[in-house]
Amino acid sequence: MPMQSVTDRRRSLSIERGNRIARKGKKMDELLKTIRGYLASEKQGAFENEIHFNKLIDEILEHVKDHTTSPKLNVNIRVKQDVPFYSNVLRVSLALEHVLRNAVHYQDRNKAENIVDIEIAVAAAEAVIEIVDNGEGIPKQARNRIFEPFVKVSKASNGFGVGLYVVEKCLDDLGGYININSSYSIGTHCILKIPNLVSNLAR
Repeated sequence: MPMQSVTDRRRSLSIERGNRIARKGKKMDELLKTIRGYLASEKQGAFENEIHFNKLIDEILEHVKDHTTSPKLNVNIRVKQDVPFYSNVLRVSLALEHVLRNAVHYQDRNKAENIVDIEIAVAAAEAVIEIVDNGEGIPKQARNRIFEPFVKVSKASNGFGVGLYVVEKCLDDLGGYININSSYSIGTHCILKIPNLVSNLAR
């Protein structure tokens, strides 16, 4: 195999440097988007919006679909919403987007099938949202730190490690919470509970 010329090596180094800059720029864009989203939700305060989860999930999946690393990802959605649901739509959207982005991105491509199951049950008191995937899972040594800012739990992470921190902050603001159970190489099960503020409208 002929030796690579100095010009070719310089060109290769220039391309790789350009790719690194592009990746860093994309990461910064994602961080700024996250910050802007949270600040917007803070500015909106406790404003209540009616939320239709079928529509909201479809919109979020459209946003995060480019984050998948799997060509064989199957997303299953089941929504039971027989009562109106009111909450802060920006905070709910931001929380769900980060959880779903993780579920879509951290897939295990060595598995025969990659799955994300989304099940939502809405009652007069609260919405219970379960998101289950069979992706990479979270290593045991990282599980106690997943809600800390700037902590990355996967080598495949291309972000700044603020997603789950923002999720927890949004849910705290809403009076809800998130519980995450995860096993490395098996998958992750997230449960989000968000109070339904529909009763506030009658006051």
